[in-house]
Amino acid sequence: MPNVMDASNQWASRPPDETFSSLEELHQATRRWWDLSRESETRFSSMEVATNNNDLVIIDRTNGYGEANLSTWAMGQLCQRFNAPASYIRSLPASLAVQNLEYGRLARLAQPNGQELDGCLLYTITTENGTTIRAVNGEKYSRLPNYQIAEFCLRQQNARGFRLPPARPSALMSGDPRVRVATASDVLNNSRHPGLGIQVGDLIQPAGAWASNHDCFIVMVDDNQYIEDANGNPLYRAFIIRNGELGEIGIRFTCFYYESVCGNLIFWNTSKRMDVSLRHIGDAASRSFKEFDAARLSFSERSAEDDRQLLVSAQRKLLGPAREDVISKVWEMKSLGLSKQLVENAYDRAEEKEELYGDPRSVWGMVNGITELSQETTWMDKRNQVDRAAGKLLATCF
Repeated sequence: MPNVMDASNQWASRPPDETFSSLEELHQATRRWWDLSRESETRFSSMEVATNNNDLVIIDRTNGYGEANLSTWAMGQLCQRFNAPASYIRSLPASLAVQNLEYGRLARLAQPNGQELDGCLLYTITTENGTTIRAVNGEKYSRLPNYQIAEFCLRQQNARGFRLPPARPSALMSGDPRVRVATASDVLNNSRHPGLGIQVGDLIQPAGAWASNHDCFIVMVDDNQYIEDANGNPLYRAFIIRNGELGEIGIRFTCFYYESVCGNLIFWNTSKRMDVSLRHIGDAASRSFKEFDAARLSFSERSAEDDRQLLVSAQRKLLGPAREDVISKVWEMKSLGLSKQLVENAYDRAEEKEELYGDPRSVWGMVNGITELSQETTWMDKRNQVDRAAGKLLATCF
């Protein structure tokens, strides 16, 4: 079964000012950033790129900002829309950068469909230091606030028993005053490998809740309830949720079972249940939000007994009497969108690891075989597609 490294990567790379001690603290910070920000519709034809003390600024006559500075991210988005290489523009003196961007702006508007390309959304933040453009998005962009992600996670904490996992201090957190000694309440049930995880007396840092002024990443575990795999080993539930407010990433919700989680937040021997990704774009985003809500509710609102029954059903339900029958049946499920080669490889993988997944002819065996192959897929879109296929196959046992 594959390991999940996503949370460990965040643990290793997030600085102290993006690391929060609790969901409540993260919620307060992301809500404060949201309240200071403003989204407004404007038109490229009503704005002008200018300079102020050798800095690039935007003058937006539609919203009356006067002069607004550009964040690094917004600068890159503006360059993309004006068909100007951001790295090259940043290397120029401000006066030349303005000429290039103004040329790109006017060229965009001069295209045959220039009127359709005129609109955009500006996402700005205003402080005592003035107004800064945080993002330049298309008119169809549908922004999801990070504080709402925090609110969802708080509901899982308060009503469903999920909590943030502890972690050892990372190199970036060395010397942070919040590093402390772990107590019994910090220790997770770590199943077959208790030595991997945090123990009483270990040094720990705040972990599991990270956010900046543009993105958030939260991982939560429920180590009080478990289901058993084919060999009777306990598997616990966890989910990861990430979001970006500026357009750099969409929203992704991943939930899975795990055997153990170590102090570096590597989840060992996981069985991925479902993975939903979406972009913040207009009607497509609205449809995807419904899919995301259904996925997160399906996972978080189910009881451990529900999951236990689902696992038993998936282990017992055979897709066919022999390899060829199973492959044919899964491949003919057109809603899965899987190639015959991938289905064959998934069966072979499940058969190789029969001691972990049980009968490779079962739904559970094939789901895990498919999921393992998805983790070896280079392209994110393809990996998401294969993950969704595994979730749909498991759903046949509901």
